[in-house]
Amino acid sequence: MASSMATIRLDENDKRQFEQVVNSLGMNMTTAYTVLTKQVIKNQGFPFGITADPMDNPEIRARIIEDLKETVAYADSSEAIYFSNDEAAAKLGIRV
Repeated sequence: MASSMATIRLDENDKRQFEQVVNSLGMNMTTAYTVLTKQVIKNQGFPFGITADPMDNPEIRARIIEDLKETVAYADSSEAIYFSNDEAAAKLGIRV
């Protein structure tokens, strides 16, 4: 299998720390990147969770705002029923 060169740019401190960790695992940086590459290909994604702040998504942000508006409108309506924390816990079967 032919190989090709890939160049990446890292923060100097991050590179040093990364190299120390992978060396402690008995690998060099090339082997570590190869392992990551193979896992990304195998999993069709990263082998660990990468998440974004949901508020960065305009659709999610709009849904949250809409839900909050509905909650406030309900709380302001005559249909709203309020309980103390102890009453709510009792209704939910939670011991406090």
